Amino acid sequence: MTRRKYPIHVEIEAFYEILTCPMTLVAWNQVQAGHPVVQVEPYYYEGSRFLGTWTFNGSGPGTLYMSYDDGGAHFDGLLTQARVLKDGEPIDMLTPVERSAQRLNRKLRSSDRRLISQDAHPDEFIATFPARRRVT
Repeated sequence: MTRRKYPIHVEIEAFYEILTCPMTLVAWNQVQAGHPVVQVEPYYYEGSRFLGTWTFNGSGPGTLYMSYDDGGAHFDGLLTQARVLKDGEPIDMLTPVERSAQRLNRKLRSSDRRLISQDAHPDEFIATFPARRRVT
């Protein structure tokens, strides 16, 4: 079995297209450790060649910014909003808090309750309960 030079692929959606940034494991480990990583990758759109600059952790840990030749931005958000593949298989990009919130939300939904997440405080969440329900 041969090892791939670029086993990691980070994908975003732009212009109704999927743009991909292939990465080595060394670069991916740097991203995962929260270090800023910048990669320039060519891509084609409507027959024209462009260069995309992928900036990981540039605005803080877990951020992703993808711009193109003339300074426009295709993506400005969180790495968890992108699709990340390792050897063609999706990687779970949820933070531990997001994973806990998902588990809690599944439990709450089974008893007509729900979880409300707050963007202002990503490490906090609130559960709502129907009226006249006893919380245990």
